[in-house]
Amino acid sequence: MKMYRRCFDNIKELEVIKTTDKMVTFINSVGREMKELKESNFVTWHETKEEAHDKIISDIKDKIEHLSKQIEYNKKMLEKAIANKNTQ
Repeated sequence: MKMYRRCFDNIKELEVIKTTDKMVTFINSVGREMKELKESNFVTWHETKEEAHDKIISDIKDKIEHLSKQIEYNKKMLEKAIANKNTQ
């Protein structure tokens, strides 16, 4: 069966030999049988290419939200540092 391996923003269609709840056994690009977790920090496996694309979009949105929060926090820290400097 075919499945889609998403690694960061790259999606590859690969031939899968076997799946369990947590693992995928597949044939890699040089023809070797490999086992891999279905989900890790860098890789997720999907039944369809659309699901893989949706995961990329979701991850990017999450990262943007996290970075936006960091920016807001750092703006407040900068304002506080400037205010403290002006009161000394």
